[in-house]
Amino acid sequence: MKLSNIQYLYKSIQIKAIEAVLDPDDTYSYRRICRWYSKTFHTPLQDVYKLDFEHVLSNYYESTFEEIPYNDLYDIAIEDFIPELAEQNNEDAEQYAKDLEAEQIRTLERKARREGKTAQPVVSKPALTKNQRASQALVKATEELKNLNKKQSLEHTANTNQSTQTEDISMAFDDEIPEDL
Repeated sequence: MKLSNIQYLYKSIQIKAIEAVLDPDDTYSYRRICRWYSKTFHTPLQDVYKLDFEHVLSNYYESTFEEIPYNDLYDIAIEDFIPELAEQNNEDAEQYAKDLEAEQIRTLERKARREGKTAQPVVSKPALTKNQRASQALVKATEELKNLNKKQSLEHTANTNQSTQTEDISMAFDDEIPEDL
């Protein structure tokens, strides 16, 4: 069976479209973003192709980034788009940690001088990573939860023991009631 010219055209365009989707190039990305703009802003596609592409692209990225939570977007910006800001951010964090440690040492030394003691040398610990801090917080929360469960269990046991014990109730009055009443 021989394909007609129109069927051959359909097949070849379908193959090109599949190739573009599987291995996108700049031309495909341009067409995809223009199609998005056309759908989003109800603008005929041929009119979108006439627009300044910087305008179309700005709207595309703004719309995409608006869907991302602020903290995640900030992390993406720091890690992927602004590496020098990430480096500065790390340096600022390290400097803040050093300044905080120095202030703590000065405070301990002043306190020791007031009390007439010699200040113990402070051994600085390396700063923890975000994952290490999260892990420590998780361990601490787990321990607190275990302690809370244990405390509640002990209270429940104590309450159960108290309610099972009978108390002697006396009907005798210690105080005499005045007869005037």
